[in-house]
Amino acid sequence: MSPRNKGEILYEILGGHGYRDWVVIEPNQPNGDAPYILCNFIARRKAEVAIPEGWFEDPRRDNAIGELITTAIDNGFASTEDSALGFAD
Repeated sequence: MSPRNKGEILYEILGGHGYRDWVVIEPNQPNGDAPYILCNFIARRKAEVAIPEGWFEDPRRDNAIGELITTAIDNGFASTEDSALGFAD
């Protein structure tokens, strides 16, 4: 069995929690503690969430990842830095 793809896992969890319009930007450091950036280009919002690497290897952690994502989005912010996220007026 192949290892689970982090991006696929995150998109599946986002969709399951009703966040279908959100995009995941993975950190540049594949095994670092850098946070994932979550962007909603329609609502011009972004959030950051740090997910422990080991959680991706255990499907039983998907609910905990979903809770982290939900908290991050609920506490996220509207972007005022349009150029940084690629937003254009």
